[in-house]
Amino acid sequence: MVLRLLALLFASAALLMGLALGWGWPLGATISRVNPTAIPTLQNLLSGVLWQQAWNALATPMLDSPAWLAPAMIALILFGVAAMRPGKG
Repeated sequence: MVLRLLALLFASAALLMGLALGWGWPLGATISRVNPTAIPTLQNLLSGVLWQQAWNALATPMLDSPAWLAPAMIALILFGVAAMRPGKG
């Protein structure tokens, strides 16, 4: 029940982000709008802990994806986990 509720909240957030920002608005622009120092800090952290290719291979495509896609993917994962736990999700 709790997982399904969380999934519905993330799905609602994805829908609201898509409607409010536009369906093509990138995630990186949304994060930069909220916190301008977050992306450079994350880039320095990933580059220092892992390597520069991790930023290019993982983070850059994610930041170029639409902003509504991140909460939608979390909602799908939570719905999937809740479906595998019948009666407990």
